[in-house]
Amino acid sequence: MKLKLLKYLRCLDCLSALDLDEKEAGTADSGDRPEDVMEGRLVCTQCSATYTVSGGVPRMYISSSPDATRPRTAASFGYLWSQS
Repeated sequence: MKLKLLKYLRCLDCLSALDLDEKEAGTADSGDRPEDVMEGRLVCTQCSATYTVSGGVPRMYISSSPDATRPRTAASFGYLWSQS
């Protein structure tokens, strides 16, 4: 992950900014300053949600379980399901 792109990433739960957890960051150095984050963890500044960075890719996905989204999906598509 390009370190300069961190300012564009937002928490999926509350849309706040994310910070790189410096203790867990593994960077690919270019000269004397890190350019790419290869391994680490992103932490939300507001709600403390965490997202891992693995192989240079931030792993960001909504943490709700399938059971939590099922009623909303059923309500959205209920009419179509009842017609088939």
